Amino acid sequence: MAVKSRATQSISGEPSSQDQTRLVQQYCLGDRSAFAVLVQIWEHRLLTIAYRVVGNVHDAEEVRQIVLLKLAQSLPKLDDPARFAGWLRRCAVNEAVTWLRRRGAETKRRETFDAAGADAGPTPPEQALAAERSQRLQQALARLDPDARAVLSLRFDEGMTIRQIAEVLEKPPMTVHSQIARAVGQLRQRLAANSEEGIA
Repeated sequence: MAVKSRATQSISGEPSSQDQTRLVQQYCLGDRSAFAVLVQIWEHRLLTIAYRVVGNVHDAEEVRQIVLLKLAQSLPKLDDPARFAGWLRRCAVNEAVTWLRRRGAETKRRETFDAAGADAGPTPPEQALAAERSQRLQQALARLDPDARAVLSLRFDEGMTIRQIAEVLEKPPMTVHSQIARAVGQLRQRLAANSEEGIA
């Protein structure tokens, strides 16, 4: 189980695609522990993607459960293990958008999704300022459509390149580039509008 230990040690970053491919292959051969490692690697990332789209942690956790269930059912049928990471991200985006549309309501974002620990932290005024900025960002994001939030999450939360996002969403890179540019422009407009409302 050398792969398992390497993958487990690399959870803070993403293990190599070769390691994940091996884990997928091991699971398809009946190694249930390989699936547990894959879940450990991906559970936080899936929650982040889902949260950016649906807007609150509770719904994001529900979406993550759906994706993990689909993962367990679909993994043995995955025709190309090397494409696992892209397939799983696409799954998370699609399920989150579907969930949001099925619920039929844009919920106000009420939490800041930040796993950073609290060191000898900022002063209360600094905390208040950071919370206000975060709230404005969340409110601005909430006004974007789910597809725009999805591409922003893949680009900035996941740190993916335009080409990688294009592969995940199965769209031409130029289309993805335009989507991101449009989403960033809309986000800036919403932030500016929020600032003016705050001043007023």
